Amino acid sequence: MSFTGHSTSSGWKLDRATSAVDETYEKETMVSDRASAPAGYEAELERLNRETVTLTKGMQAAIAVARKAQGASAKGNQSELTASIAAVRDQLADLYQRASELVARADFDIRSWMESGEYARELIELAEASNLRVIESDGKLLCYPSVLQLMPAEQAIMIDRKKVRTLRPSEVVRALQSNS
Repeated sequence: MSFTGHSTSSGWKLDRATSAVDETYEKETMVSDRASAPAGYEAELERLNRETVTLTKGMQAAIAVARKAQGASAKGNQSELTASIAAVRDQLADLYQRASELVARADFDIRSWMESGEYARELIELAEASNLRVIESDGKLLCYPSVLQLMPAEQAIMIDRKKVRTLRPSEVVRALQSNS
């Protein structure tokens, strides 16, 4: 990235570390961009999870470069210090951009998804794939012995009279399995 063509051995190591993170991000972004629309909330959350893992790896790489800058400062290695600080700046700018994109993608309109009935359908399909029988009745989902009521305005679910804000369908199914 910022060390391309830099002749110090530490510079090349920094370049390889950031390149690996960049390649991982690009591959995962291409995979997620190829999918037209999210298959559902669960699929979108899975993509966001992969992207946050990549973001975390990028932050760890930036921290490693900052530690190199700290070591260069302690030793008085001016050229490595300057190069390392510039690399940290570049990585942080890239991370800021990635985080901004991630914030936009994470703003999933769960309220509309729940109101449209798509969330309930996705939850029922996932439950049935896990061998749980869910029946929709009077605006509630019944999965013996549990009763679920969707609360779109509050972005929550009522499970057996307990408000739950964990909306990821696979997590709701796990909760239902533990109640069965």
